Amino acid sequence: MYSVVGFICVGYISYVLGMFFMQDKFIFPTHEVAKEMTIRTPLKYEEIYLSVEEGVKLHGVIFKAAQEKAPVLLVFAGNAWNAIRQAEVISNQIPQVHVVGVNYRGYGKSEGKPSEAAITADAVQLYDMVRERFPKNPIYIFGYSLGTGIATYTASERADTKGVILAAPYDSMARTAQDKHPIIPARWLVKHPLRSYKFVQSVEAPVTIISGTEDTLVSPKRTRRLIQHIPNLRAHNIIDGADHGEVVEKLIFYRYIRQAMGLEK
Repeated sequence: MYSVVGFICVGYISYVLGMFFMQDKFIFPTHEVAKEMTIRTPLKYEEIYLSVEEGVKLHGVIFKAAQEKAPVLLVFAGNAWNAIRQAEVISNQIPQVHVVGVNYRGYGKSEGKPSEAAITADAVQLYDMVRERFPKNPIYIFGYSLGTGIATYTASERADTKGVILAAPYDSMARTAQDKHPIIPARWLVKHPLRSYKFVQSVEAPVTIISGTEDTLVSPKRTRRLIQHIPNLRAHNIIDGADHGEVVEKLIFYRYIRQAMGLEK
């Protein structure tokens, strides 16, 4: 009897410790994004490098609209996504806007090691660089999955953000982890909690939410909890039947972005 209980306890403790020490690889799977990629767009683009601190440069691309005065969309990708690729796909669907994609630390050609503190600070520096590059253009911030927390934080720090678009967003990374691992105190073990529900309360720009009814990675409950804290909700667009990945693959997703940017009714 005691040996069985002891075995279960050891197994449980090992599981908890394994999740704690391995969480960086789960939250920031940098190995999923190759250092080299081929850009296939027919649109004009420009590679950029942003020095965020000594010895750390981030790599990205600006996909350019035909009109210099066009709106700018700053893209923050999901945790296993190449931000440049996601920006490229969006620019092909919405060529009338400048689209900026820069990989997080450790992803692709970007240097450094990712963490919540590092990538949120980097994101604000990136916004400032984009503002300097496009001083009079309206800047919209887009985030998908993990990137919704980064996007929300950035918008909370920069009041001149024109609008925020969040696809498959969560209220807190820690609470999302708790949903996925209910038998352990995951909420208290996450080192990168990304509390979007706190960030969003300081966002002055209108916020558009895009979510799917079949999302099992970020449950609809987490999105609803985030919405409760949004002071200026523009729209909540729900894509019926879409799971976590399909949210950003459906054609209607791009229509919702265009609407959020005032490009389509």
